[in-house]
Amino acid sequence: MVMMMIMMMMMMMVEKNEKEKKKKKKKKKKKKMMKKKKKRRRMGEEKKNGGRVGEEEKEEEGVVALVVFVQYWYYDYQLKVVVVVVVVVVVVVVVVVVVVVVVVVVVVAAAAAAKVAALTAAVQVRVSACTHEKIQMLPELCSCLEFRTQTPLYWLFSSSSWLSSYGDRHSRQGQSSVWLPQRQAEYQWMRTSLL
Repeated sequence: MVMMMIMMMMMMMVEKNEKEKKKKKKKKKKKKMMKKKKKRRRMGEEKKNGGRVGEEEKEEEGVVALVVFVQYWYYDYQLKVVVVVVVVVVVVVVVVVVVVVVVVVVVVAAAAAAKVAALTAAVQVRVSACTHEKIQMLPELCSCLEFRTQTPLYWLFSSSSWLSSYGDRHSRQGQSSVWLPQRQAEYQWMRTSLL
């Protein structure tokens, strides 16, 4: 919106300058015509007065030239000021946009880093808890491993189907085995861990 207003102001200033230039051209033409007429009159007066030129007319011409110069300089200065203001506004808008983008990127990166840190901490806590549980179960696993490696008939119990049926048969009969786990889930876990 601000840019549109600035552009409209620039267009109005340009149109105004063009109109002023046209007016000045017309004035110049009129002045030239007046100068020609004055010269003709001077020539006639010089002939009448013996060749003297009026000093007042020279002073008037100098004042008119000075006024025209000041007008041109003023309008050019206005146009330069408008251009400078537009450039400054554009630069400020670009800088503000860049700063906003950088701030948004930094905030998003910080939020992502915080989430990653929280997830990493949660995973570390979970891993440490699992490791602690496994360390607590290590003596039982070591005793089972020691028994299995010292058993002469270790190779006979490598078949899970035979061992499962053997365990089910003994559990149905109400007997308990020293080396066989009491629960099927614990047996499966130890078997996959130790084999």
